[in-house]
Amino acid sequence: MDLIEQYTRLGWLVEEQEVPVYDPYLDVFTNRPYQSLLKPGTVVYFKGRKHFFCAEFSLPLLEGSWVDEEGSCRATAEFLFYVLNEDEAITLVNI
Repeated sequence: MDLIEQYTRLGWLVEEQEVPVYDPYLDVFTNRPYQSLLKPGTVVYFKGRKHFFCAEFSLPLLEGSWVDEEGSCRATAEFLFYVLNEDEAITLVNI
């Protein structure tokens, strides 16, 4: 499989994968498409830290990143895998 095919498959995963989300305003846990969180300005809590999604408009979602309150940065796909490997929901702050 070449690099273009791998990038395309990773893009599909980001678009189709659901993640556990807690909405404190509605007081409900749900599974939501990860893609629904990928809007510039989205803020979530995960693993005790606040994370902010940033991406330039018109660029593919894979080009975005999550930055935590300490300045640590994770690429869009890397954050998805981080969430999937933990037994914890993402808590919405602002979307």
